[in-house]
Amino acid sequence: MLNSYLEKLSQQLIISVAENDNIKTSLNDLQKKINNHLSGVSEHFCFGSYMRSTYLPHAIDKFSDIDYLIVFKQGSIENSSLILKKLTDFVVQNFQSENIIQSQPTCIVELNGIYIELIPAYKDEKYFINYKIPSMYKEQTEWVATVPNNLNEYLIKFNSDHNESIIPLLRVIKYWNVVNNYPYSPYLLENHLTFIDYKESETLIDYFYCAVESLPVNDLDEQEKLKVLNLKLEIAKIKNEQSMDRALAKLSKLIPFV
Repeated sequence: MLNSYLEKLSQQLIISVAENDNIKTSLNDLQKKINNHLSGVSEHFCFGSYMRSTYLPHAIDKFSDIDYLIVFKQGSIENSSLILKKLTDFVVQNFQSENIIQSQPTCIVELNGIYIELIPAYKDEKYFINYKIPSMYKEQTEWVATVPNNLNEYLIKFNSDHNESIIPLLRVIKYWNVVNNYPYSPYLLENHLTFIDYKESETLIDYFYCAVESLPVNDLDEQEKLKVLNLKLEIAKIKNEQSMDRALAKLSKLIPFV
């Protein structure tokens, strides 16, 4: 009963055909603008939660956006400010001001109701597979190394090795994160849950129990920590509840259907 509930909830968290078509149309429009109006680009491509099938519908998560990497030729830390300016100029010249949500250090634009985060990058000269992107977690722009599709590739295998339960699990936990006003960064949450030991889990509810038990609290402020500790406490009660009806009532209160 509990497993069935989580499976149904996870299905509700998949983007609709209409929204997916809208995303594809928006990405196609963006790619044309880049190809026609942004010079000095070696490659550009979509990555992130949309490519991992863990993207939540925008109606559920108002901060859901599509990550889009724009790699500039001959980039380096010395000319990183020029890269930022070039991307900002492109956005200002090719999008209506009301459709520009953010312009530095990454740019967030709205196309057909879809938010797309344009992330400037250049290739790391030391490691060909690495890219340097501006850090999103620091007040001052700092360029950090990333391998954009590394998590995607690992998650595909990890999900396959775990009864195709990891991607549905990530949707459910990310939804709890949204409902509770984001105690965690969605990306860091996904990254954490993709690398933990799920022991002998077989069903989605088993994976859910392991995921909740593993959630870290050390780096959270007191208010966010209380949210996570309360989740852990309530899940422990549900695991020990002898009445399946009462357990389901508690679970549906913690993580309600959409």
